Amino acid sequence: MDGLLTLVVPEVLDEGSLAALEARLGELSSLPAGPLCLRGGPRHFCRGMSFAALAVGAVDAGPALRRFARVVGKLRSAARPTLAVVEGEALGGGVGLLAACDRVIATPDASVGLPEAVLGVLPGVILPVLAERMSAQKLRLLALDGLARDARWAERAGLFDDVVPHDQLQQAVRRAARSLSRVSAERVVGLRTWSEEARRLPIDQALLRGADLTSDLLHDEAVRGSLRRFVEEGVAPWEASA
Repeated sequence: MDGLLTLVVPEVLDEGSLAALEARLGELSSLPAGPLCLRGGPRHFCRGMSFAALAVGAVDAGPALRRFARVVGKLRSAARPTLAVVEGEALGGGVGLLAACDRVIATPDASVGLPEAVLGVLPGVILPVLAERMSAQKLRLLALDGLARDARWAERAGLFDDVVPHDQLQQAVRRAARSLSRVSAERVVGLRTWSEEARRLPIDQALLRGADLTSDLLHDEAVRGSLRRFVEEGVAPWEASA
């Protein structure tokens, strides 16, 4: 499916499942560029970190949480477009995994929730990627009341990009994969990097920096060649390479 690589998300995140997830992510990252698709089960996309072992106080959560942070970071900085397909509930760390992706497609029965604060913890690892998708007010609301929110709420809040019926899900995933495949790995990384940098700059500086970045790219002969083919022949880059 348009070079789509599937990464199966475990229902619960713990040291073992996170180690397997990180290893699998590394394997897929070494393959030729193509969109990476995160998928969970039909009832649970991912229920987040397991608190069962941590509740007794005999286990240091640090190693598992740092591994989880690495997984989220690798998704966020992957040299390929990323897509999450969400069916059923996503809780805590599961919400962080989908938020780290470039595009999120969900079914109407999907839901999101952040129970951490109600349990006396904070969604510390995932808050940076949630903040890229959500307003500060919606993020606080989701974290403070701990309630599950349905797919339409998540779409309005920015966590889901598309909500489609189950019978249209595979078609929607195929369309998204084709669309995401049109952008080179270099531009995927560049877009993420620049969008993060731009948010930290005063608007005037960001505008000028953006002009310099675009100017530098237009000195690339391959870029100019693609533009010429598009202007003169109406051939888009993905059509030329097909």
